[in-house]
Amino acid sequence: MPGKAHKCLGAPMVALTLVAATAGACASKAKTPLVDDGAWERIEVWEQRASFDYDRVATAANHDAVAWLGRDADDSAALAYWELRDGEDKSSITLPTPSVPVLIPIGVAVDDEGWAAVAVSRDKPNGANTGLLTWHGRVGQRTDVAPAQPLTPPAWATSPPESVSVARSNDRLAVAAVYDDRAVVWSMQDDPVASGTGAWESDAEGADLGLSGAGSSGLESLRIVGDGSRLVLAAVDGDGAAHLWESTDGSSWSEVGSGSLPKRVGAVGVLSLLGKDDVAVSWLADEEGAPWNATSARVQRIVGDRVVDEGTVKATPDDGVDQLHLTSAVRSPEGSLVVVGGAVRSSGAHTPMVWLREGGTWHPTKQAALTGHLDHEFRAVVTTRSDNAMVALATALEHPDVEAWQWRPD
Repeated sequence: MPGKAHKCLGAPMVALTLVAATAGACASKAKTPLVDDGAWERIEVWEQRASFDYDRVATAANHDAVAWLGRDADDSAALAYWELRDGEDKSSITLPTPSVPVLIPIGVAVDDEGWAAVAVSRDKPNGANTGLLTWHGRVGQRTDVAPAQPLTPPAWATSPPESVSVARSNDRLAVAAVYDDRAVVWSMQDDPVASGTGAWESDAEGADLGLSGAGSSGLESLRIVGDGSRLVLAAVDGDGAAHLWESTDGSSWSEVGSGSLPKRVGAVGVLSLLGKDDVAVSWLADEEGAPWNATSARVQRIVGDRVVDEGTVKATPDDGVDQLHLTSAVRSPEGSLVVVGGAVRSSGAHTPMVWLREGGTWHPTKQAALTGHLDHEFRAVVTTRSDNAMVALATALEHPDVEAWQWRPD
């Protein structure tokens, strides 16, 4: 992963700080509503000082909430689920965290009813993943989170779990991972009455996605998301081919978009809910740096069983965007499609970035408060229902610091 790790060992956790932002005075003259009619400003910062290099935070967005899986405010050895819902103050739930050498947050999902989270275990912070642990809960429940549940790998697996993500859709939870270049999906029905008591189920032979097992090119990039009525799985195989599947139960999968997907890509970038039966996906260009950076990304939407093209986001060196990393998508208050992520500079520095599609072309914002903010990127974005604002989470690249940014129309 590019970027310089933040060496912040030994210091105590800093309490939540409200940062007075000056972004509103820094709007550029670019002709996009994201800049002319409003501005991004940093509104809150969570700094995790009692941590270690290679730690990270997982983020998600769904409807009116952004969420993250990170360290607990009072005990940096424990994990916590955090969320900002509909523009309200942040809330957190301390998760029962077992005593293992190292736990690294890797995935989180949230919707109107509940949340799910997954972490990988390691023997050392920069070591290989050794196992997967999950937690889940319901909206409004702040206590009595069930103990961490381990996910059992298939008996044939010889490699550690990679490309791990989690989804939630219509009370169905799912975790997807790659073992030995093959997809494995665990699923669970989240009982609203007895939350946390279910068991994860998986196909011991690996998910049947229509790709052959031995002798195939295998999978190199895999992500999963829920859209309110189904689960959507996006993947790139070893030959660079893009794939999409859908499922209502997490076990039976059918292909989506045959003949409509790019022929050769590098990795899955965005896989985000836009609305019920409407998911945004981006395919990063087939380059050595994917998924952490590429010079372009093709954006598509999965609307029902149709795949709709939404153009290509390209690096624009004249704007200081030499490469890009896309992470999340949303509809702006005006209904325009927005993607967020990081602008990668020629120096290797990352800065948060927002792209807006207008007139068939994607434009990056030139707002100075974003372009001058080094070693962070936007990871999740949502449009809040109550005030037509947008809220985004920014994280450091190799440290679990989290910032909340907000866009409001002026």
